[in-house]
Amino acid sequence: MPRSPASTPATAVTTPALERGTIELRGVWKWFAEPSAPVLRDISFRVPAGSFVSVIGASGCGKSTMLRMMGDLAQPSRGEVLTNGHPVSQARQAHEIGFVFQAANLCAWRSVRRNVELPLEAMKVPRSERRERALAELDRVGLTAAVDQYPAELSGGMAQRVAIARSLVTEPPIVLMDEPFGALDEITRDRLNLDLHELWRRTGKTIVFVTHSIPEAVLLSTQIVVMGRRPGRVDRTIDVPLPDERTAEIARTPEFFNAVTEVRDALFDVMGRDL
Repeated sequence: MPRSPASTPATAVTTPALERGTIELRGVWKWFAEPSAPVLRDISFRVPAGSFVSVIGASGCGKSTMLRMMGDLAQPSRGEVLTNGHPVSQARQAHEIGFVFQAANLCAWRSVRRNVELPLEAMKVPRSERRERALAELDRVGLTAAVDQYPAELSGGMAQRVAIARSLVTEPPIVLMDEPFGALDEITRDRLNLDLHELWRRTGKTIVFVTHSIPEAVLLSTQIVVMGRRPGRVDRTIDVPLPDERTAEIARTPEFFNAVTEVRDALFDVMGRDL
């Protein structure tokens, strides 16, 4: 997996040819209404293809807004967002970006399988192929037995698995996740974290994951982006020096504890400077 130097200020990186799945922000600012204060200020950094990058920072620092711009669901007021060296709108129009929101946002009147098929319907994929691809993704997230159930019959964890399967069914190289497990109980959240990390290892996708949890960010990520308070900015990036294969036991190792401490210290440092 690509790595960037540990604990270094984030800077724009320009390369002549970028791997499929690369995301780059260049001088991005965001105002919701001028002349009010900006929500995001001069953000520049690159997410390497195939990496798992978590974004962490205080509430209101613009993490979700930045993620939405990576998915072309919001537009920067200044600067640009690129995927594979091209405007992010091209990747979205080509269905190369999957998005998982804080809530599963499933259609109550559609079965689990038909919820996963929804993006393929929008792409006019033939019915038989839609069914086959949806069943394959549901098997990948461990929901083969639930394909004919409806959202009201699912637990919160199962619903988020369906949302993840739906985000993967178009086979995007990039998946953006906005605190998808934040509302779940701790046991379910820990299980889904490990399942998500294993899915990332098997698929090699680029994942950008917004979270408030330092241990969650360390457990999942190859790299963590630490953001300052509003107006949000990237204060630094921190490599996570753990093996690519993560298990529940790794959370009890000195390496894990040291990584959590480094991220916590970085957050306290930037928050103290912002007061």
